[in-house]
Amino acid sequence: MKKARVIALFLLGGIATGSLAAETSLGKFTLAAGEKRTVTVESKTPLKAGFTNESTPEQIKSCKKMCIGMSVVGDPFSVVAASVGTTIDVEPKGGKADIVFENREAFPIPISVFRR
Repeated sequence: MKKARVIALFLLGGIATGSLAAETSLGKFTLAAGEKRTVTVESKTPLKAGFTNESTPEQIKSCKKMCIGMSVVGDPFSVVAASVGTTIDVEPKGGKADIVFENREAFPIPISVFRR
């Protein structure tokens, strides 16, 4: 039983490490209150894109809404929002996709944007 747990943990650790290794930064910026910013991603294959809120834990707790909204232009089913960060599945059209990041709060929020 213990051996099976060790093997499972080893495999899960390898999967998590592989996921992190494939992450590519698309930039870091601060969204002003209510600001929307579009990031274009070029790819011929489906991918995941996401963001991480770079605020302090105290600032994140002050989010009354889901702080940052994220959507893929032209895909009405690709709308998400989160306070800390999240990812979204992206199906590029014509080799690229435009992803919009929106600050839904009344104060600036620093984020880092990435793709996998």
